[in-house]
Amino acid sequence: QADGQPEQARRDLDLALSIDPSFALAYEARGVLAVHTGQLESAVVDFQEALALEPMLSTASASCAAAQYAQGDIEAALRSLNNALRMDRRSAQLYANRGRIYLDLDEPARAERDFRQALNLAPSDTQLAALLATARAANQQRNTSAGAGR
Repeated sequence: QADGQPEQARRDLDLALSIDPSFALAYEARGVLAVHTGQLESAVVDFQEALALEPMLSTASASCAAAQYAQGDIEAALRSLNNALRMDRRSAQLYANRGRIYLDLDEPARAERDFRQALNLAPSDTQLAALLATARAANQQRNTSAGAGR
């Protein structure tokens, strides 16, 4: 990116929003720009504003989840991904992202379910296959450990 481009893009989006404060896609675009410039809190606010205006904007919900995850707010990211998946059940990426969160939360059975669904939607994705294998192994280990504790 050339110097000044993010700032000019921000000014252009601010202008668009001053003209039409109900322009949800401008809030979403400004959120994406904020993510790219490292302003995660601002990004989350813009994504949430876009969703308040257009509740079925699944891309804003998915982007909000990514920003929340990057901030370390795992529970909020999970809520945003659940919201995005209510709108778009055909996105392998959304299921994969939620599966990663479930692994972070040490819920391998849920992660396995999401990775399996993602792989059903994108059967040639080798990264999804590897994630599914990781979740299965973690789930098997958890089940073996639980059985040993009885």
